[in-house]
Amino acid sequence: MEKFDIVVAGGGMVGALVANLLSKANLTVLVVEPFDASNLTFSKHPGLRTSAFNRFSIDLLKSLDCWQHVSENRKAAYTGLQTWQNESNPLVFDAQDVGVKYLGHILENNQVQNALWQSFQSKGVEVRSPATIKSINQRANDITVTLDNGDEVNAKLLIGADGANSKVRQMANIGTEGWQYQQHCMAITVEMAQTHPPVTWQEFHPSGPRAYLPLFENYASLIWYDSADRIAELKQLSIAKLSQQIEMAFPNQLGEFKVLDKGAFPLTRMHAKRYYGDRVVLIGDAAHTINPLAGQGVNLGFKDADKLAQCIITAIEQDKDFGASEILNQYHQARYKPNLLMMSAMDAFYLGFCNDHKPLSLLRNFGLGLANKAGPVKNAVMKYAMGID
Repeated sequence: MEKFDIVVAGGGMVGALVANLLSKANLTVLVVEPFDASNLTFSKHPGLRTSAFNRFSIDLLKSLDCWQHVSENRKAAYTGLQTWQNESNPLVFDAQDVGVKYLGHILENNQVQNALWQSFQSKGVEVRSPATIKSINQRANDITVTLDNGDEVNAKLLIGADGANSKVRQMANIGTEGWQYQQHCMAITVEMAQTHPPVTWQEFHPSGPRAYLPLFENYASLIWYDSADRIAELKQLSIAKLSQQIEMAFPNQLGEFKVLDKGAFPLTRMHAKRYYGDRVVLIGDAAHTINPLAGQGVNLGFKDADKLAQCIITAIEQDKDFGASEILNQYHQARYKPNLLMMSAMDAFYLGFCNDHKPLSLLRNFGLGLANKAGPVKNAVMKYAMGID
């Protein structure tokens, strides 16, 4: 039976990040991933799945020497963020207000995953891919992981980074709480006819927000929230008819564009009742999924990975068993409430803006105008979102 210090289930962005973080502590790490990402290829056009990475997340990638593996011509820093219900009265965030050059980067998920995987070999991280975990056997001092090909691996700890439908979470009998939002979301990759400023914006409607995310060169990602029926209808349209619907639904400042790709997905809130079990711990979407309204999902996952690595490394320095419940509970206590707070804040934002109640609409416009004038408060919120609180 092979032995490792830690097995990571899931080699996506969050799983690959925690593997890199732990390998720096000279731990033996095995990543088990269903899809082989060792030789990702990229087309001229951007991939459909993108994420907004705040400065904290970018700094983590830099500290691991992974940032250099993200293609320079695919990096898209954004310097401003605007949100409004009435286009004439936007709430404006600008990097200059807090003395930085950019607020974050909007990147293709596969670019970041590729960058993290590029670092595996130099850091000694081993990979089984394509492979899945078939079963686990939890004991007091270790855990045995059985792979789908019958191989057995022994470790001190199993990290579940295998997404919202985490098999690790299910096998560890960790329950969840949550619900499906009434809205679904459509992501649309477009090529803009003209160069736009590096500013992301979001316009609110009773049916849901519509957002613009600038990517590299003249590419961008459009995000359209709406009812499940409406998104299903949009998904079936031809490119030409979808383009017509976008022109009618999005503000005029969008300008001319060409639709390249589209995809749709439901919105779900899920929170594990606890982040750990015997010799098992959860991070990222395996522990929580959040309304993507403010693009904080991947950043919360990166913070999970960083805090878990800190707890494990500190335990080793203190000559403690890093897979013991005492250590895993430290991670749980550090991350559970902040994640819950962010999830609840996004829900309040969602409920406050996605309706057509007239008095509330007036209050929203007043609140956005007031927030725009509250310099110190606005800057504090901006720093928190950037991960430099």
